[in-house]
Amino acid sequence: MLRNLLFLLLFFSSVATYGQVESNTKYDNISIYEYGLPLTSCEANFKNLFNNWSKWINNSDQTELLSYKYVETLKDSTLLDHYSEKLNNWKSLDRRVKSSFSETGNGDATIYTREFFIHISNVDDAIDKLNLNAANNKICRLEWKSIFKMRKKFFINLVHIGDKVYNIRMKINNREYDHYVICRPGDNKVVSDNLFLGITVIRDRLDKVFPNE
Repeated sequence: MLRNLLFLLLFFSSVATYGQVESNTKYDNISIYEYGLPLTSCEANFKNLFNNWSKWINNSDQTELLSYKYVETLKDSTLLDHYSEKLNNWKSLDRRVKSSFSETGNGDATIYTREFFIHISNVDDAIDKLNLNAANNKICRLEWKSIFKMRKKFFINLVHIGDKVYNIRMKINNREYDHYVICRPGDNKVVSDNLFLGITVIRDRLDKVFPNE
């Protein structure tokens, strides 16, 4: 049971960190950052995120996106190390997701239903909610230390000097949090994000659910 929980925690903590991939055909996966405005700037990613949030996420009311802003440009390895630590510690935010899509025939019409739920919390709280005994709690935290180490190394290899740091301010259960996202100027792609980057849907399914957009 513990191993299954650890696997899920690892899965949900790692899939969101990969950079965006070009989505040109209707059967490609498209991220919540890409759907909407063309990515002519890094800011366009965040406009799309905020515009899509309540449409894509069924329980969007549980996580209120308040604001976003540019913070700084990564100018040296010291800043890279700073954010690799800041984004991968016990108080950094992570998420688990659940999604489904269905098509139902209704006479000559087809009804498309899409559901996407996201639950966000910091790592420390997520472990506490598992209600593990002392021995398993220790094992879980040792596993997470390994996850943090792996993710920090991945961050350093993925993120470049010259990339931009953005802050997303959000409210969860009446508490406000700061979350940091890395965007690559020129390409105008989000390259590192533990929360939202892994939220993807096949473009054709979105077009069916939101036919007028």
